[in-house]
Amino acid sequence: MNAAGLGQGTLPRVDLASSPALRRVDSFLFAAALSCAVTANTAFFEEFTSSRLLIALLFLLVVQVCRLPLLLVTGETVLYLAFLTYLTISLIWTPDTVLGLNTIFPGADFVVLMVMYGSMFRWHDLHSTIVGALAGFWLCALAYAARTGYPLSIPEDFSYNAYAAMYFHGLFLTLLYAWNTGRKFVPLMMSLVLLLHIAATTSIKTSLGILLGIAVIALFYRRDLFKLVGRFGAYIAAGLVGLTYLVLANDFVIDRLKYGYARLEIGLKVLAAREDQQGYQGFDERAMWLKEGLRLWRENPVFGHGVEAFRVPFGITSHSTPVDLLYNSGLIGLGLFYAVFAVFTLRVWRLRGRPGTGLRSILFGCLVLYASVTLSGTVFYLSFIGAFFGIAIALLERQRAAD
Repeated sequence: MNAAGLGQGTLPRVDLASSPALRRVDSFLFAAALSCAVTANTAFFEEFTSSRLLIALLFLLVVQVCRLPLLLVTGETVLYLAFLTYLTISLIWTPDTVLGLNTIFPGADFVVLMVMYGSMFRWHDLHSTIVGALAGFWLCALAYAARTGYPLSIPEDFSYNAYAAMYFHGLFLTLLYAWNTGRKFVPLMMSLVLLLHIAATTSIKTSLGILLGIAVIALFYRRDLFKLVGRFGAYIAAGLVGLTYLVLANDFVIDRLKYGYARLEIGLKVLAAREDQQGYQGFDERAMWLKEGLRLWRENPVFGHGVEAFRVPFGITSHSTPVDLLYNSGLIGLGLFYAVFAVFTLRVWRLRGRPGTGLRSILFGCLVLYASVTLSGTVFYLSFIGAFFGIAIALLERQRAAD
């Protein structure tokens, strides 16, 4: 099922406003509001919790349906909704229902974001929607910088993986802006600044995911990558020179980047050695969670022990989506969640070789990053992944309809 609307057969033409100019303004403002809400959920998580985000999203969803009564519901959406439904049912046998709700609320945010972003990017004015989403992101990102001073200082409650995911989402929107407009300098400068912010978080999994995504693009879309380097080589060099100058003017940023590079280097050594290394003592603990999680999973391999059940004996998540899903929701939950990735991968792969591979290389690289992050983090309810799937599916649907 590709779309749900008020009519049957061909999709109805619905004007969002009485003039094209007002329609563009409408698309911009709605995209900015949605993007700002999602980003604020990470930037100001104590004030704007997942449950409050859900209330805001449902309000925006009602507004969206009143403006344009079409919702993009795809196979990926149905699979994730089935996954969330099963997690909700497993509250019946989970050992701690309150902990379980910590997954249900962000999971609901995830599926609503898939539908809302998908519908918005599929039928609204595309350029205005991309610009609005990017503006909403930067509004919250700059507000966070003004409040905390990041990256010139690190706040006490700084969750480096969460903020790395936030800035990568901004990078994804920036790449879409460059693809849609064909502009070079401004998107490149924004991308370099966002990469600097990601590096300053010192998130190993996000940095490794970016490197892996670039490697996969080079493998499957090397012509696009070579064209990109050829077209933007001079801009990249100029941007790096300017950014280097700004970085060298601040000792704290230099130290933070050195620390981030050291953590990335340690991460690579840990992956190679598969044991703790000097500067990182978490691998053995994660290995224990993996071993014990899989051992206890065998007690109920199909249905699992219930949503968020892993936290009860261990006091923490396993820091791995496959382990958490197997222990908590068994083979059913694991299969439903990763089926979303599998179906989307097939969607991208079927269109390989057709016009528009530039966009598909961006989407495929981001998909690889998010898939790799799931191996070392419990992100099956991460709102930015829901936003990514909604946007990516909608853009591919637009291209398929245009071919």
